Amino acid sequence: MRKNAPTTDTSFHYHKDSNFSLKSKVLSILNSGEQVTAKELNSRLHFNDNQKVISCLRCDGMDIQDVRLQNRCKLYWYVDNNNQLSLSGEGYEV
Repeated sequence: MRKNAPTTDTSFHYHKDSNFSLKSKVLSILNSGEQVTAKELNSRLHFNDNQKVISCLRCDGMDIQDVRLQNRCKLYWYVDNNNQLSLSGEGYEV
């Protein structure tokens, strides 16, 4: 009887790489100085769980701030320790 060769789970690696790509895309948007809602990120990146990506970035040490708007959405922005951004609220009702 011949033993089966061990197989690698490629779906895990694909998910890991995909997660890294999403994190880098969200981070690049926030690094550009934009203040965006999760809904805007979802529509731009065609991904429905950007709040989880933001949570992972925070766990990685990124200083991502947020404020809840009157429409119950959260507005996210990145605070660089050397160049702090202020919440201008342009286009949003805070």
